[in-house]
Amino acid sequence: PAADAAPREKRPRAGRGFSIMETMPAAMERRREPTAAAVVVNGSPRPAARGATIQSLIGELGLDAEAVAVERNREIVKRGNWNRTVLEDGDTIEIVHFVGGG
Repeated sequence: PAADAAPREKRPRAGRGFSIMETMPAAMERRREPTAAAVVVNGSPRPAARGATIQSLIGELGLDAEAVAVERNREIVKRGNWNRTVLEDGDTIEIVHFVGGG
């Protein structure tokens, strides 16, 4: 090599020069359980926190629990079961408001 040539840049070889911690976040991300479920409420996609129930969804939407009926995946959910019916990824929720009048 000529004396005036620029020194070659050292590059790490594949599998060398990288800490295992640099590759761990990607692997951990794949194993991490989702923090939210993707549900559809009255036709609109919406995230629901992990462990959210129909009762918590009704509260989050600011609805009067006494004035609505809820259907989950085409089945009516009794009001007494709302607090133990956990929303799952892919659930379709329909909420119907009762309207008075004549």
